[in-house]
Amino acid sequence: MAQKKKFKPLRMTIMGCGGTGKSVLINTLVTCIRKIFDDNDSVFVTAPTGAAAYNVGGSTIHREFKINVRDVPGYNTLSDNTKKELMKKLLRTIALFFDERSMIGLMLLGQTELNIKETVHNGGHDTEDWGGIPVVAIFGDDYQLPPPVFPGAFDSFVQKNKNKTVQNGCQQFISLGETTMELTEIMRQNEDETEFRSLLDNTRLGYPTESDKDILLSLHLNSGNLTPRQIEYIRNRATFLYANKQDVIEHNWNKIKEIHSSTNPVARIQNQTTSKNITYNGKTKCMKKECDIDSVLNCCREARVQLTGKNFEPNWGLFNGTQGTIKEIVYKDNESPLEYNFPLYIIVDFPTYCGPSWIKNKPTWVPIPPIEITCKKHCCTYKYIPLSIAYARTGHTFQGQNVGPNHPIPCIVVNPGKKSMELLCPGLLYMFISRATTIGTPQNRFKSALFFCSNNMNKARISNITQTKNGTETEKIKKRRKWIKYLQQHAYKIKISTNKKQNLIKWVEKTKIPQSQIDKIIIDDIWRKSNMINY
Repeated sequence: MAQKKKFKPLRMTIMGCGGTGKSVLINTLVTCIRKIFDDNDSVFVTAPTGAAAYNVGGSTIHREFKINVRDVPGYNTLSDNTKKELMKKLLRTIALFFDERSMIGLMLLGQTELNIKETVHNGGHDTEDWGGIPVVAIFGDDYQLPPPVFPGAFDSFVQKNKNKTVQNGCQQFISLGETTMELTEIMRQNEDETEFRSLLDNTRLGYPTESDKDILLSLHLNSGNLTPRQIEYIRNRATFLYANKQDVIEHNWNKIKEIHSSTNPVARIQNQTTSKNITYNGKTKCMKKECDIDSVLNCCREARVQLTGKNFEPNWGLFNGTQGTIKEIVYKDNESPLEYNFPLYIIVDFPTYCGPSWIKNKPTWVPIPPIEITCKKHCCTYKYIPLSIAYARTGHTFQGQNVGPNHPIPCIVVNPGKKSMELLCPGLLYMFISRATTIGTPQNRFKSALFFCSNNMNKARISNITQTKNGTETEKIKKRRKWIKYLQQHAYKIKISTNKKQNLIKWVEKTKIPQSQIDKIIIDDIWRKSNMINY
Protein backbone atom coordinates (compact mmCIF):
# COMPACT_ATOMS: atom_id res chain seq x y z
CA MET A 1 0.00 0.00 0.00
CA ALA A 2 2.84 2.40 0.84
CA GLN A 3 4.33 1.75 -2.59
CA LYS A 4 1.05 2.67 -4.24
CA LYS A 5 1.01 6.04 -2.43
CA LYS A 6 4.43 6.88 -3.86
CA PHE A 7 3.17 6.46 -7.40
CA LYS A 8 3.98 9.32 -9.72
CA PRO A 9 3.02 9.19 -13.41
CA LEU A 10 5.78 9.71 -15.94
CA ARG A 11 5.26 12.71 -18.21
CA MET A 12 8.18 13.09 -20.58
CA THR A 13 9.40 14.76 -23.78
CA ILE A 14 12.01 12.90 -25.85
CA MET A 15 14.09 15.18 -28.08
CA GLY A 16 16.32 14.24 -30.99
CA CYS A 17 17.11 15.27 -34.53
CA GLY A 18 16.06 13.26 -37.55
CA GLY A 19 17.59 9.80 -37.67
CA THR A 20 18.56 9.48 -33.99
CA GLY A 21 16.37 6.43 -33.43
CA LYS A 22 13.18 7.91 -31.98
CA SER A 23 11.01 5.53 -34.01
CA VAL A 24 13.18 2.56 -33.00
CA LEU A 25 12.87 3.55 -29.34
CA ILE A 26 9.09 3.83 -29.64
CA ASN A 27 8.80 0.41 -31.29
CA THR A 28 11.06 -1.15 -28.65
CA LEU A 29 9.03 0.31 -25.77
CA VAL A 30 5.76 -0.77 -27.35
CA THR A 31 7.02 -4.33 -27.87
CA CYS A 32 8.18 -4.56 -24.25
CA ILE A 33 4.98 -3.16 -22.75
CA ARG A 34 2.71 -5.38 -24.82
CA LYS A 35 4.85 -8.39 -23.98
CA ILE A 36 4.65 -7.68 -20.24
CA PHE A 37 0.90 -7.03 -20.16
CA ASP A 38 -0.09 -9.38 -23.01
CA ASP A 39 -2.54 -6.79 -24.29
CA ASN A 40 -2.23 -4.65 -27.43
CA ASP A 41 -4.35 -1.95 -25.83
CA SER A 42 -1.90 -1.55 -22.95
CA VAL A 43 -0.09 1.04 -25.08
CA PHE A 44 -1.08 3.29 -27.98
CA VAL A 45 1.19 5.02 -30.48
CA THR A 46 -0.11 7.97 -32.45
CA ALA A 47 1.11 10.85 -34.61
CA PRO A 48 -0.52 13.91 -36.21
CA THR A 49 -0.35 12.55 -39.80
CA GLY A 50 -0.97 9.18 -41.42
CA ALA A 51 2.56 8.93 -42.82
CA ALA A 52 4.18 9.67 -39.46
CA ALA A 53 1.86 7.22 -37.69
CA TYR A 54 2.60 4.46 -40.22
CA ASN A 55 6.35 4.87 -39.63
CA VAL A 56 5.91 3.95 -35.96
CA GLY A 57 3.21 1.32 -36.44
CA GLY A 58 0.48 3.51 -34.99
CA SER A 59 -2.59 5.53 -35.96
CA THR A 60 -3.33 9.22 -36.29
CA ILE A 61 -4.23 11.07 -33.12
CA HIS A 62 -7.60 12.01 -34.60
CA ARG A 63 -8.49 8.44 -35.50
CA GLU A 64 -7.32 6.80 -32.29
CA PHE A 65 -8.87 9.25 -29.85
CA LYS A 66 -12.02 10.16 -31.79
CA ILE A 67 -11.25 13.75 -32.69
CA ASN A 68 -13.20 14.93 -35.72
CA VAL A 69 -10.87 17.05 -37.85
CA ARG A 70 -13.86 19.00 -39.16
CA ASP A 71 -15.39 19.89 -35.79
CA VAL A 72 -15.24 23.48 -34.55
CA PRO A 73 -11.80 23.75 -32.91
CA GLY A 74 -12.01 23.32 -29.17
CA TYR A 75 -15.60 22.09 -29.15
CA ASN A 76 -15.13 18.41 -29.83
CA THR A 77 -17.66 16.56 -27.68
CA LEU A 78 -17.91 12.79 -27.47
CA SER A 79 -21.21 11.12 -28.29
CA ASP A 80 -22.42 8.38 -25.96
CA ASN A 81 -21.45 5.66 -28.45
CA THR A 82 -18.01 7.17 -29.06
CA LYS A 83 -17.45 7.52 -25.33
CA LYS A 84 -18.31 3.83 -24.78
CA GLU A 85 -15.96 2.84 -27.60
CA LEU A 86 -13.08 4.84 -26.13
CA MET A 87 -13.76 3.54 -22.59
CA LYS A 88 -13.53 -0.03 -23.88
CA LYS A 89 -10.32 0.73 -25.79
CA LEU A 90 -8.62 2.55 -22.89
CA LEU A 91 -9.75 0.19 -20.13
CA ARG A 92 -6.26 -1.18 -19.37
CA THR A 93 -4.03 1.45 -20.99
CA ILE A 94 -0.64 1.82 -19.31
CA ALA A 95 1.22 4.09 -21.75
CA LEU A 96 0.67 6.62 -24.53
CA PHE A 97 3.34 7.65 -27.05
CA PHE A 98 3.02 10.55 -29.50
CA ASP A 99 5.49 10.97 -32.38
CA GLU A 100 6.33 14.03 -34.54
CA ARG A 101 5.33 16.34 -31.69
CA SER A 102 6.56 19.43 -33.56
CA MET A 103 3.48 19.11 -35.80
CA ILE A 104 1.03 18.69 -32.90
CA GLY A 105 -0.96 21.87 -32.28
CA LEU A 106 -2.08 23.18 -28.89
CA MET A 107 -5.72 22.58 -29.79
CA LEU A 108 -5.10 18.99 -30.82
CA LEU A 109 -3.06 18.06 -27.74
CA GLY A 110 -5.53 19.77 -25.44
CA GLN A 111 -8.53 18.00 -26.96
CA THR A 112 -6.75 14.65 -26.96
CA GLU A 113 -6.00 14.92 -23.24
CA LEU A 114 -9.61 15.89 -22.49
CA ASN A 115 -11.02 12.93 -24.45
CA ILE A 116 -8.65 10.51 -22.75
CA LYS A 117 -9.16 11.69 -19.18
CA GLU A 118 -12.92 11.42 -19.68
CA THR A 119 -12.80 7.78 -20.78
CA VAL A 120 -9.64 5.99 -19.60
CA HIS A 121 -9.85 3.25 -16.93
CA ASN A 122 -13.67 3.19 -17.00
CA GLY A 123 -13.89 6.99 -16.77
CA GLY A 124 -14.37 9.18 -13.74
CA HIS A 125 -10.76 10.39 -13.55
CA ASP A 126 -11.10 13.78 -15.19
CA THR A 127 -9.43 15.53 -12.26
CA GLU A 128 -6.14 13.82 -13.17
CA ASP A 129 -4.08 14.76 -16.20
CA TRP A 130 -4.42 12.08 -18.88
CA GLY A 131 -6.81 10.31 -16.48
CA GLY A 132 -3.86 9.08 -14.41
CA ILE A 133 -2.31 6.94 -17.20
CA PRO A 134 1.10 5.91 -15.77
CA VAL A 135 3.24 6.84 -18.81
CA VAL A 136 2.70 9.60 -21.38
CA ALA A 137 5.63 10.56 -23.62
CA ILE A 138 5.93 12.72 -26.72
CA PHE A 139 8.74 12.31 -29.24
CA GLY A 140 10.07 14.64 -31.91
CA ASP A 141 12.43 17.34 -33.07
CA ASP A 142 11.62 20.99 -32.36
CA TYR A 143 13.75 22.05 -35.32
CA GLN A 144 11.35 20.36 -37.72
CA LEU A 145 8.30 22.18 -39.09
CA PRO A 146 5.69 23.46 -36.62
CA PRO A 147 1.94 22.97 -37.28
CA PRO A 148 0.91 24.71 -40.53
CA VAL A 149 -2.20 26.47 -39.17
CA PHE A 150 -2.72 26.30 -35.41
CA PRO A 151 -0.14 27.32 -32.76
CA GLY A 152 2.10 24.55 -31.43
CA ALA A 153 4.52 23.85 -28.60
CA PHE A 154 6.57 27.03 -29.23
CA ASP A 155 3.51 29.08 -28.29
CA SER A 156 2.91 27.37 -24.94
CA PHE A 157 4.41 30.25 -22.94
CA VAL A 158 2.95 33.11 -24.99
CA GLN A 159 -0.46 31.87 -26.10
CA LYS A 160 -3.20 34.14 -24.70
CA ASN A 161 -6.13 32.34 -26.32
CA LYS A 162 -9.15 32.19 -24.00
CA ASN A 163 -10.23 28.84 -25.43
CA LYS A 164 -9.97 26.29 -22.60
CA THR A 165 -8.87 23.53 -24.95
CA VAL A 166 -5.96 25.66 -26.19
CA GLN A 167 -5.07 26.54 -22.59
CA ASN A 168 -5.09 22.85 -21.74
CA GLY A 169 -2.79 22.15 -24.69
CA CYS A 170 -0.34 24.76 -23.38
CA GLN A 171 -0.38 23.19 -19.93
CA GLN A 172 0.15 19.68 -21.27
CA PHE A 173 3.15 20.68 -23.41
CA ILE A 174 4.68 22.47 -20.41
CA SER A 175 4.03 19.54 -18.05
CA LEU A 176 5.42 17.01 -20.52
CA GLY A 177 8.50 19.23 -20.86
CA GLU A 178 9.32 19.13 -17.15
CA THR A 179 11.15 15.84 -17.69
CA THR A 180 13.11 15.44 -20.92
CA MET A 181 15.70 13.25 -22.60
CA GLU A 182 17.64 13.85 -25.79
CA LEU A 183 18.81 11.26 -28.32
CA THR A 184 22.03 12.50 -29.92
CA GLU A 185 23.50 9.70 -32.05
CA ILE A 186 22.28 9.68 -35.66
CA MET A 187 21.20 6.19 -36.74
CA ARG A 188 19.31 6.76 -40.01
CA GLN A 189 22.28 7.65 -42.20
CA ASN A 190 24.89 5.05 -43.10
CA GLU A 191 28.07 4.75 -41.07
CA ASP A 192 30.15 6.31 -43.84
CA GLU A 193 27.86 9.37 -44.05
CA THR A 194 29.97 11.50 -41.67
CA GLU A 195 29.75 14.58 -43.90
CA PHE A 196 25.97 14.23 -44.01
CA ARG A 197 25.73 13.97 -40.23
CA SER A 198 27.75 17.14 -39.74
CA LEU A 199 25.70 18.93 -42.39
CA LEU A 200 22.45 17.93 -40.67
CA ASP A 201 23.64 19.13 -37.27
CA ASN A 202 24.68 22.53 -38.59
CA THR A 203 21.62 23.07 -40.79
CA ARG A 204 19.33 22.07 -37.95
CA LEU A 205 20.67 24.97 -35.88
CA GLY A 206 20.43 27.31 -38.83
CA TYR A 207 24.11 27.84 -39.54
CA PRO A 208 25.50 25.50 -42.22
CA THR A 209 29.24 25.95 -42.79
CA GLU A 210 30.76 26.95 -46.13
CA SER A 211 31.62 23.29 -46.64
CA ASP A 212 28.01 22.30 -45.89
CA LYS A 213 26.75 24.82 -48.43
CA ASP A 214 29.10 23.46 -51.08
CA ILE A 215 27.84 19.94 -50.43
CA LEU A 216 24.20 21.02 -50.70
CA LEU A 217 24.86 22.94 -53.91
CA SER A 218 26.67 19.90 -55.34
CA LEU A 219 23.30 18.11 -55.12
CA HIS A 220 21.65 20.58 -57.50
CA LEU A 221 20.56 18.92 -60.74
CA ASN A 222 22.43 21.64 -62.64
CA SER A 223 25.62 21.41 -60.56
CA GLY A 224 27.53 19.62 -63.32
CA ASN A 225 27.98 16.50 -61.17
CA LEU A 226 25.31 14.56 -63.08
CA THR A 227 25.02 13.49 -66.70
CA PRO A 228 21.87 14.36 -68.73
CA ARG A 229 20.85 10.70 -68.62
CA GLN A 230 21.26 10.60 -64.83
CA ILE A 231 19.21 13.79 -64.45
CA GLU A 232 16.40 12.33 -66.57
CA TYR A 233 16.49 9.11 -64.51
CA ILE A 234 16.28 11.08 -61.25
CA ARG A 235 13.41 13.26 -62.50
CA ASN A 236 11.37 10.22 -63.51
CA ARG A 237 11.79 8.46 -60.15
CA ALA A 238 11.76 11.36 -57.72
CA THR A 239 8.99 13.01 -55.76
CA PHE A 240 9.37 16.78 -56.09
CA LEU A 241 8.95 18.85 -52.94
CA TYR A 242 8.04 22.53 -52.93
CA ALA A 243 7.68 25.22 -50.30
CA ASN A 244 4.29 26.39 -51.58
CA LYS A 245 1.18 24.77 -53.03
CA GLN A 246 0.99 26.68 -56.32
CA ASP A 247 4.29 25.17 -57.52
CA VAL A 248 2.96 21.73 -56.61
CA ILE A 249 -0.21 22.25 -58.66
CA GLU A 250 1.74 23.39 -61.73
CA HIS A 251 4.24 20.53 -61.52
CA ASN A 252 1.54 17.87 -61.16
CA TRP A 253 -0.48 19.28 -64.06
CA ASN A 254 2.57 19.31 -66.31
CA LYS A 255 3.28 15.65 -65.48
CA ILE A 256 -0.30 14.67 -66.34
CA LYS A 257 0.05 16.43 -69.69
CA GLU A 258 3.24 14.42 -70.33
CA ILE A 259 1.76 10.96 -69.77
CA HIS A 260 -1.70 11.33 -71.29
CA SER A 261 -2.38 10.29 -74.90
CA SER A 262 -5.22 9.48 -77.27
CA THR A 263 -5.30 5.94 -75.85
CA ASN A 264 -4.81 7.15 -72.27
CA PRO A 265 -7.03 10.24 -71.97
CA VAL A 266 -7.35 12.39 -68.87
CA ALA A 267 -10.49 11.76 -66.85
CA ARG A 268 -11.79 15.02 -65.42
CA ILE A 269 -13.63 13.94 -62.27
CA GLN A 270 -15.66 16.78 -60.79
CA ASN A 271 -16.62 16.47 -57.16
CA GLN A 272 -20.31 16.85 -56.35
CA THR A 273 -22.40 18.52 -53.69
CA THR A 274 -25.93 17.45 -52.80
CA SER A 275 -28.12 19.97 -50.98
CA LYS A 276 -31.91 19.92 -50.62
CA ASN A 277 -32.03 16.87 -52.92
CA ILE A 278 -30.27 18.78 -55.69
CA THR A 279 -26.87 17.54 -56.92
CA TYR A 280 -24.42 19.83 -58.70
CA ASN A 281 -20.69 20.10 -59.37
CA GLY A 282 -18.48 22.04 -56.98
CA LYS A 283 -18.81 23.07 -53.33
CA THR A 284 -21.28 25.02 -51.24
CA LYS A 285 -20.00 27.97 -49.18
CA CYS A 286 -19.92 25.92 -46.00
CA MET A 287 -17.93 23.14 -47.68
CA LYS A 288 -15.40 25.64 -49.01
CA LYS A 289 -14.70 26.67 -45.42
CA GLU A 290 -14.62 23.13 -44.02
CA CYS A 291 -12.96 21.06 -46.76
CA ASP A 292 -9.74 21.84 -48.64
CA ILE A 293 -10.13 18.95 -51.10
CA ASP A 294 -9.79 20.22 -54.69
CA SER A 295 -13.06 20.37 -56.63
CA VAL A 296 -11.64 18.52 -59.64
CA LEU A 297 -9.37 15.48 -59.99
CA ASN A 298 -7.62 15.25 -63.37
CA CYS A 299 -6.07 11.81 -63.71
CA CYS A 300 -5.30 8.99 -66.13
CA ARG A 301 -3.81 5.50 -66.11
CA GLU A 302 -0.21 5.27 -64.83
CA ALA A 303 -0.52 8.61 -63.02
CA ARG A 304 1.19 8.79 -59.64
CA VAL A 305 -1.36 9.57 -56.91
CA GLN A 306 -1.68 9.70 -53.14
CA LEU A 307 -4.57 9.12 -50.76
CA THR A 308 -5.96 12.50 -49.77
CA GLY A 309 -8.27 13.42 -46.92
CA LYS A 310 -8.85 9.84 -45.83
CA ASN A 311 -7.11 7.27 -43.63
CA PHE A 312 -8.78 4.08 -44.85
CA GLU A 313 -6.72 1.56 -42.87
CA PRO A 314 -3.30 2.79 -41.70
CA ASN A 315 -2.30 -0.68 -40.49
CA TRP A 316 -2.58 -1.88 -44.10
CA GLY A 317 -0.59 1.08 -45.41
CA LEU A 318 -3.69 2.99 -46.58
CA PHE A 319 -3.24 6.35 -44.88
CA ASN A 320 -3.48 9.96 -45.96
CA GLY A 321 -0.38 10.51 -48.12
CA THR A 322 0.21 6.90 -49.25
CA GLN A 323 1.52 6.94 -52.83
CA GLY A 324 0.60 4.61 -55.66
CA THR A 325 -0.01 4.40 -59.42
CA ILE A 326 -3.40 4.39 -61.14
CA LYS A 327 -3.99 1.17 -63.08
CA GLU A 328 -7.57 1.64 -64.21
CA ILE A 329 -10.51 4.03 -63.85
CA VAL A 330 -13.74 1.99 -63.78
CA TYR A 331 -17.15 3.42 -64.73
CA LYS A 332 -20.58 1.86 -65.02
CA ASP A 333 -21.62 0.79 -68.47
CA ASN A 334 -22.56 3.78 -70.66
CA GLU A 335 -21.13 6.28 -68.18
CA SER A 336 -18.03 8.47 -68.54
CA PRO A 337 -16.42 11.62 -67.13
CA LEU A 338 -17.71 13.49 -70.20
CA GLU A 339 -21.17 13.24 -68.65
CA TYR A 340 -19.89 14.30 -65.21
CA ASN A 341 -20.38 10.77 -63.91
CA PHE A 342 -18.37 9.47 -60.97
CA PRO A 343 -16.33 6.30 -61.50
CA LEU A 344 -17.32 3.25 -59.51
CA TYR A 345 -13.73 3.15 -58.27
CA ILE A 346 -10.16 3.82 -59.31
CA ILE A 347 -7.74 0.89 -59.11
CA VAL A 348 -4.42 1.99 -57.60
CA ASP A 349 -1.25 -0.02 -57.14
CA PHE A 350 0.08 0.87 -53.65
CA PRO A 351 3.53 -0.79 -53.27
CA THR A 352 3.36 -0.59 -49.45
CA TYR A 353 -0.14 -2.07 -49.16
CA CYS A 354 -0.16 -5.10 -46.83
CA GLY A 355 -3.86 -5.85 -46.34
CA PRO A 356 -6.13 -8.54 -47.83
CA SER A 357 -5.77 -9.09 -51.58
CA TRP A 358 -8.54 -7.77 -53.80
CA ILE A 359 -7.08 -9.39 -56.93
CA LYS A 360 -5.19 -12.59 -56.13
CA ASN A 361 -2.29 -12.12 -58.56
CA LYS A 362 -2.15 -8.34 -57.92
CA PRO A 363 -1.87 -8.17 -54.11
CA THR A 364 -1.04 -4.45 -53.98
CA TRP A 365 -3.87 -3.29 -56.27
CA VAL A 366 -6.65 -1.58 -54.31
CA PRO A 367 -10.00 -0.16 -55.52
CA ILE A 368 -10.54 3.38 -54.21
CA PRO A 369 -14.25 4.31 -54.31
CA PRO A 370 -15.86 7.76 -54.02
CA ILE A 371 -16.63 8.83 -50.45
CA GLU A 372 -19.09 11.34 -49.01
CA ILE A 373 -18.75 13.76 -46.11
CA THR A 374 -21.47 15.87 -44.50
CA CYS A 375 -21.05 19.50 -43.54
CA LYS A 376 -21.25 20.55 -39.89
CA LYS A 377 -24.70 22.02 -40.38
CA HIS A 378 -25.87 18.75 -41.99
CA CYS A 379 -27.35 20.76 -44.85
CA CYS A 380 -25.27 19.22 -47.64
CA THR A 381 -22.98 16.33 -48.55
CA TYR A 382 -19.79 16.41 -50.59
CA LYS A 383 -18.77 13.47 -52.79
CA TYR A 384 -15.20 13.03 -54.00
CA ILE A 385 -12.51 10.50 -54.88
CA PRO A 386 -9.94 10.61 -52.02
CA LEU A 387 -6.94 10.82 -54.38
CA SER A 388 -4.70 13.59 -55.67
CA ILE A 389 -1.82 13.68 -58.15
CA ALA A 390 1.47 13.14 -56.30
CA TYR A 391 4.44 13.82 -58.54
CA ALA A 392 4.99 16.83 -56.32
CA ARG A 393 4.05 17.66 -52.71
CA THR A 394 4.49 20.45 -50.21
CA GLY A 395 6.98 20.21 -47.38
CA HIS A 396 4.29 20.11 -44.67
CA THR A 397 2.54 17.12 -46.26
CA PHE A 398 5.83 15.22 -46.53
CA GLN A 399 7.18 15.62 -43.00
CA GLY A 400 7.57 12.28 -41.23
CA GLN A 401 8.55 10.31 -44.35
CA ASN A 402 12.00 8.95 -45.21
CA VAL A 403 13.47 8.49 -48.67
CA GLY A 404 16.33 6.47 -50.09
CA PRO A 405 17.30 2.86 -50.79
CA ASN A 406 14.80 0.33 -49.40
CA HIS A 407 12.11 3.03 -48.98
CA PRO A 408 8.97 3.40 -51.14
CA ILE A 409 10.18 6.79 -52.37
CA PRO A 410 13.77 6.43 -53.68
CA CYS A 411 14.65 10.13 -53.87
CA ILE A 412 13.34 13.69 -53.67
CA VAL A 413 14.07 16.81 -55.72
CA VAL A 414 13.57 19.92 -53.60
CA ASN A 415 12.74 23.50 -54.51
CA PRO A 416 13.23 25.13 -51.08
CA GLY A 417 11.50 28.38 -51.98
CA LYS A 418 12.81 31.83 -51.20
CA LYS A 419 14.45 32.63 -47.87
CA SER A 420 11.27 34.41 -46.80
CA MET A 421 9.56 31.00 -46.73
CA GLU A 422 12.15 29.78 -44.21
CA LEU A 423 11.38 32.69 -41.90
CA LEU A 424 7.64 31.96 -42.16
CA CYS A 425 8.18 28.22 -41.66
CA PRO A 426 11.22 27.70 -39.38
CA GLY A 427 12.88 24.36 -40.05
CA LEU A 428 11.77 24.09 -43.67
CA LEU A 429 15.22 23.51 -45.22
CA TYR A 430 16.26 21.17 -42.41
CA MET A 431 13.06 19.16 -42.80
CA PHE A 432 13.70 18.74 -46.54
CA ILE A 433 17.30 17.61 -45.98
CA SER A 434 16.60 15.28 -43.07
CA ARG A 435 14.12 13.19 -45.10
CA ALA A 436 17.05 11.63 -46.98
CA THR A 437 18.96 8.61 -45.72
CA THR A 438 21.99 9.26 -47.92
CA ILE A 439 23.59 11.99 -50.05
CA GLY A 440 25.93 9.63 -51.86
CA THR A 441 29.65 10.40 -51.85
CA PRO A 442 31.74 13.31 -53.18
CA GLN A 443 32.78 10.98 -55.99
CA ASN A 444 29.23 9.82 -56.78
CA ARG A 445 26.31 12.15 -55.97
CA PHE A 446 24.09 10.08 -58.24
CA LYS A 447 23.57 7.71 -55.29
CA SER A 448 22.03 10.50 -53.21
CA ALA A 449 18.38 10.39 -52.10
CA LEU A 450 18.34 14.20 -52.04
CA PHE A 451 18.61 16.63 -54.95
CA PHE A 452 17.72 20.28 -55.54
CA CYS A 453 16.32 22.32 -58.42
CA SER A 454 15.46 25.95 -59.28
CA ASN A 455 17.35 29.21 -58.82
CA ASN A 456 16.01 29.44 -55.26
CA MET A 457 18.72 27.00 -54.23
CA ASN A 458 21.76 29.25 -53.84
CA LYS A 459 24.22 30.27 -51.13
CA ALA A 460 22.16 33.25 -50.01
CA ARG A 461 19.12 31.00 -49.49
CA ILE A 462 20.98 28.56 -47.23
CA SER A 463 23.07 31.06 -45.25
CA ASN A 464 22.03 32.22 -41.74
CA ILE A 465 18.60 30.72 -42.28
CA THR A 466 17.24 31.86 -38.90
CA GLN A 467 17.93 35.54 -39.53
CA THR A 468 16.35 38.34 -41.55
CA LYS A 469 18.31 40.62 -43.88
CA ASN A 470 18.95 42.89 -40.91
CA GLY A 471 20.52 40.04 -38.97
CA THR A 472 17.67 39.80 -36.46
CA GLU A 473 15.59 36.76 -35.48
CA THR A 474 11.91 36.52 -36.34
CA GLU A 475 9.34 36.10 -33.58
CA LYS A 476 8.85 32.44 -34.48
CA ILE A 477 12.57 31.73 -34.13
CA LYS A 478 12.64 33.53 -30.77
CA LYS A 479 9.69 31.43 -29.54
CA ARG A 480 11.39 28.25 -30.70
CA ARG A 481 14.67 29.15 -29.00
CA LYS A 482 12.88 29.91 -25.72
CA TRP A 483 10.97 26.62 -25.88
CA ILE A 484 14.04 24.51 -26.62
CA LYS A 485 15.92 26.19 -23.78
CA TYR A 486 13.08 25.23 -21.42
CA LEU A 487 13.26 21.58 -22.54
CA GLN A 488 17.05 21.47 -22.24
CA GLN A 489 16.90 22.85 -18.71
CA HIS A 490 14.86 19.80 -17.71
CA ALA A 491 16.95 17.21 -19.55
CA TYR A 492 18.19 14.06 -17.83
CA LYS A 493 21.48 12.67 -19.06
CA ILE A 494 21.27 8.92 -18.57
CA LYS A 495 24.01 6.42 -19.28
CA ILE A 496 23.28 2.72 -19.06
CA SER A 497 25.88 -0.02 -19.10
CA THR A 498 25.73 -3.10 -21.30
CA ASN A 499 25.07 -5.26 -18.22
CA LYS A 500 22.13 -3.11 -17.19
CA LYS A 501 20.71 -3.33 -20.70
CA GLN A 502 20.98 -7.10 -20.66
CA ASN A 503 19.39 -7.28 -17.20
CA LEU A 504 16.55 -5.05 -18.36
CA ILE A 505 15.90 -7.29 -21.38
CA LYS A 506 15.85 -10.35 -19.11
CA TRP A 507 13.42 -8.60 -16.77
CA VAL A 508 11.07 -7.80 -19.66
CA GLU A 509 11.20 -11.39 -20.88
CA LYS A 510 10.31 -12.92 -17.51
CA THR A 511 7.83 -10.29 -16.24
CA LYS A 512 4.16 -11.01 -16.92
CA ILE A 513 1.25 -9.02 -15.48
CA PRO A 514 -2.14 -10.67 -16.13
CA GLN A 515 -5.24 -8.66 -17.01
CA SER A 516 -6.91 -9.66 -13.75
CA GLN A 517 -4.13 -7.95 -11.80
CA ILE A 518 -4.36 -4.81 -13.93
CA ASP A 519 -8.14 -4.71 -13.33
CA LYS A 520 -7.64 -4.87 -9.54
CA ILE A 521 -5.10 -2.05 -9.63
CA ILE A 522 -7.37 0.15 -11.75
CA ILE A 523 -10.39 -0.44 -9.49
CA ASP A 524 -8.33 0.33 -6.36
CA ASP A 525 -8.26 4.15 -6.20
CA ILE A 526 -5.63 4.42 -3.44
CA TRP A 527 -2.76 4.76 -5.92
CA ARG A 528 -4.55 7.72 -7.53
CA LYS A 529 -4.87 9.75 -4.31
CA SER A 530 -1.22 10.63 -3.83
CA ASN A 531 -0.39 14.33 -3.71
CA MET A 532 2.30 13.50 -6.26
CA ILE A 533 -0.17 12.22 -8.83
CA ASN A 534 0.29 15.19 -11.20
CA TYR A 535 3.35 17.19 -12.14
